[in-house]
Amino acid sequence: MFFLSRVGSHVTRDWCRLLQKLSGRSVNPGLQMFGQSISGNVDMDGNGYADVTIGAFMSDSVVMLRTRPVITVDVSIFLPVSINISMPQCHEGQQNLNCFNVTVCMRFRGRQLPGQISEDKS
Repeated sequence: MFFLSRVGSHVTRDWCRLLQKLSGRSVNPGLQMFGQSISGNVDMDGNGYADVTIGAFMSDSVVMLRTRPVITVDVSIFLPVSINISMPQCHEGQQNLNCFNVTVCMRFRGRQLPGQISEDKS
């Protein structure tokens, strides 16, 4: 199974790119005719996102791929309007340093988000 995405607005021989490749062997080495039937748009696990089921009819099997929550992150960064570099405000040992505050605000949006979001999701 190949999941593709159209890139750009013109159809050329490079009009799509591979997003994800899923082989039946990676799920179960015994699966035969994996991908002959695909069904989606049904939330099988109740997390608010449509899951995908893929059939392997020669193995009398169905594989369900659960969709993880999708988040949108809005980030705002606030910096000082100016920094006076001639008057250091901080000291590290004997060295005078220029310091300033940076404020970073993040807002997470999505449907049925988990209580905690790991920073290593792709």
